[in-house]
Amino acid sequence: MALMSIVWMTGVLAAQILGGSAVLSLLGVPHRIAVLVVTGAILIASQVGLKGLSAIFSTCLVSANIIIFYALVQARGLPVYLHSIPRFGHDVAQLPMIDSLTITFSILFVVVTGADYQQFVIAARRPLDAVVGSVIAGVALIATGFLPAAAVIAWAGAGYLSRLRDKAGVIPYIVASAVSHAGSAVSILALLAMLAAALGSGGAISRAIAAGLASVFAGPGTILGRASGLIWGRTRQIVFSFLGLTLALIVAMRGQAIVQAIVGLNIVYISSVGLLLFVQMSSRRPTLRVALATMIGGFVSSTIVYVCGIFRILTDHVDAISLATGLLFAAIPLLIAQIKPSPNTELQKTGAGTGR
Repeated sequence: MALMSIVWMTGVLAAQILGGSAVLSLLGVPHRIAVLVVTGAILIASQVGLKGLSAIFSTCLVSANIIIFYALVQARGLPVYLHSIPRFGHDVAQLPMIDSLTITFSILFVVVTGADYQQFVIAARRPLDAVVGSVIAGVALIATGFLPAAAVIAWAGAGYLSRLRDKAGVIPYIVASAVSHAGSAVSILALLAMLAAALGSGGAISRAIAAGLASVFAGPGTILGRASGLIWGRTRQIVFSFLGLTLALIVAMRGQAIVQAIVGLNIVYISSVGLLLFVQMSSRRPTLRVALATMIGGFVSSTIVYVCGIFRILTDHVDAISLATGLLFAAIPLLIAQIKPSPNTELQKTGAGTGR
């Protein structure tokens, strides 16, 4: 389970690398060098205490949202923002239904099951605190979530983005341009705040991936456990963070859009553990062997489709095909286990036939 969780976290970490590299590219750093620099900076950030990271991340994120709102006002885009929710629903309806359903399901599943969201509920002192806190967080997320898209639409409509070549850097470009009248130093400071937000988030995710890898390597009786036992203390955390960042760097170097990078790996994660989650919620409990076969079947088949998408062997509805294929192969061990009688059932039948 820890290994499968690392899969979807890799997609989110790749998104932070892409966002941070877009900021550096806007500052004049070549793209490939920017990606490597941001990856190294996240590795350093992952070794800093979470308390310090969260304070920096929150401050920079709030600052970026304030500047984006200011940019929205500059372009007279408040009507766009106020109508963003119905417009979003209309635009989503323009996508092929299979793609919109796949994206929605993949994001909602990870939001509900992801431990990085549940930690806030667990930390609440009372159930009321958890409910109120979740509602406030949801409202804040909806309020700020539509700001970047509304700003892009407003600036594009006003013709302010005609000189922009790299579409991935559109938000950093808007942030820097919105405060450019105050001087180039202020623009650079705003971009550094966005970079710090990406590094803070990336560092926290990198720590989570390192913890997941540590749990995978934790078994002292296994070859992996004995191998990881040779790496001690802080060094082991750095090594595991480096491994996680290497995976995220490979995903980021594909040049894929941020949402696509996240959704594609979310699908692999869901294909691996989704059916087991629903089975566990029912009264049935699969054996360890069946559970492992389910996870392996879903992971391998979904990953194969994901790789086919990378190499353009498949081009249309790749995520939907990956999800359907993964769930199908994950279901096979569960179906076989239902058809095949267990040894206990056979023993009971034999005993009943002899009068025992």
